Amino acid sequence: LVRVNFDSEISRMDLVGRDTLVQENGQTVSKFVDGVLPDALSRPCLLLCDEVDFVRPDVMYVFQRVLEGNGLLISEDGGRKVMANPWFRLVATANTVGQGDDTAMYQGARPQSMATLDRFENWVEMSYMSKGVETNWLKGVTDGLNTDDAKLFIKYASEHRKAFTSGKIMQPLSPRGLRAMARRYVSAMALINHQTDALGEAFGSTILDRCTSQDKVVLEGLYQRISI
Repeated sequence: LVRVNFDSEISRMDLVGRDTLVQENGQTVSKFVDGVLPDALSRPCLLLCDEVDFVRPDVMYVFQRVLEGNGLLISEDGGRKVMANPWFRLVATANTVGQGDDTAMYQGARPQSMATLDRFENWVEMSYMSKGVETNWLKGVTDGLNTDDAKLFIKYASEHRKAFTSGKIMQPLSPRGLRAMARRYVSAMALINHQTDALGEAFGSTILDRCTSQDKVVLEGLYQRISI
């Protein structure tokens, strides 16, 4: 797995490669060094283009031949053609599915060219984990968290996400945010050994203190119902 975090500074040279000066036999010579795309393309590899909707749309045209199954033609290296290894796969992730950010939640996301998006043949919408799976996951990534406490966090997460998807609040709750809350709870319990106070500390420092005043009213109500 090769993961590339995309942003507005990613260039064609980063992906395809560039000429660099190297020392060979005591002399300085120019040599073409492959970028991440031909390197991954030529071997058994899953290339993960993370947050792909943050890259400049013109840079994404680099992928068009690859997505068509025709390999990569590197004009900067004398027209060298790199064909895909049979086990090469390309996956892209995005919060806005390439359509741009109309929620103001993902600043910097760019609408991508439909010519590029059309070359991605399979699309999958990822939803949150089921309660049972997320409970086991949360216990696995949070040392010291017992099953009952994990279920309480999952119960809160479910209500939080319902409020978010229904438009009552603007702040989502990702698994990362849930993990941060659980870890803060475990740390607080080690210091004060009082469940109610530890829950309040974890909720306040990881969820409540970073949301808008309007969201605070709704989330405080959710928390009070869950924690009682």
